[in-house]
Amino acid sequence: MAVLRMEHVSKEFEEGQPVIRDISLEIDRGEFVVLCGPTGCGKSTTLRLIAGLDYPTEGTIEIAGEEAQYLMPRERNIAMVFQNYPLYDHMNIYENIAFGMRMRKEREYTIQENMDRIITMLDLDNLMNRHPGQLSGGQRQRVAIAKALVRKPNVFLMDEPLSNLDPITRDQLRYGLIDIQQKTHTPFLYVTHDITEAMTLGTRLLVMYHGIIIQDGAPEEVYHRPSHQFVAQFMGYPPMNFIHGRLTDEYSTTQVSFKDMHLPLTPETAAILTESTYEDYINVGVRPEHITLVAEDADGYHAAINRREPRGADCLLHLDMGGIPIVARVDAREPVTQGQHVKLAFSPDCLHFYHPASQELILRTGDKPEQTMGMSM
Repeated sequence: MAVLRMEHVSKEFEEGQPVIRDISLEIDRGEFVVLCGPTGCGKSTTLRLIAGLDYPTEGTIEIAGEEAQYLMPRERNIAMVFQNYPLYDHMNIYENIAFGMRMRKEREYTIQENMDRIITMLDLDNLMNRHPGQLSGGQRQRVAIAKALVRKPNVFLMDEPLSNLDPITRDQLRYGLIDIQQKTHTPFLYVTHDITEAMTLGTRLLVMYHGIIIQDGAPEEVYHRPSHQFVAQFMGYPPMNFIHGRLTDEYSTTQVSFKDMHLPLTPETAAILTESTYEDYINVGVRPEHITLVAEDADGYHAAINRREPRGADCLLHLDMGGIPIVARVDAREPVTQGQHVKLAFSPDCLHFYHPASQELILRTGDKPEQTMGMSM
């Protein structure tokens, strides 16, 4: 049975202006679910509805099998951690963590048992006698997480809790959260707009767009087979490249034509696209890492390098391909410079075709291993 279930949940703050639109989802014990999307898409509002800090306009919310949308927050057994650290400066760390249990009048031996478990799990033993003002940002956030975990919640909600930390501390706490989740098996619902964080933490990703969950799947599935152009652009930096073209026939071969360039299609691909597109137009997507530099005598497309952006082991090339902006991710050791003219090839098994009106995925070439796709000028 799902620990958390939302069925057809909507939320309007002003009449006719929905923030959340008809969301349905289930989260089971042991799942680490990451809810991601741009600012203003409804991520934090969704958490507030689950936590009881706000109430839905429509729909039902069940927690541990009990209808909960109108329960008070304290009746839901939900733990929530925000970006800030809700700690009491006049209390030491032990008192901060134990405060909630003492307010609920739990027995002292139960408090001590839970404290020992959480303190050891989060490596807080040497901080118990300190006060919040004596801790670093990463230490304070670990204490905030301990305050939430110590109550053994049904669901653990986190709203961008690592966004205020430096990169090294963020990495350390990410792996710490994974370890906590695996040890406790408590379902996590974690909100972030950081794609690296989403891919690192989640066993499952929910991508939200304008108050709708637009894709739900494993991180690898969402990244490699985005179901919508928005997901393709949001999941990954730099985002997927898009080329708007038209299906044409030349020499008995169906191809995507854009500018004065052509992308030949296999008969199978051409048949699927022809049945699915509007007035023969199509959007072709290719990720930067699926673009390679090839020799001048190879099949491909000519492009000029507008900017070279070193990023350590690899390098981003910002290119002009006949008036079409393209970004490629290549090995940093490639001997290319700004202003140079190069030739590009697209990986034939990693091309995405999207409907130009709905922007929904029609076909990804890698879905059919027997398909091959050529390229030519």
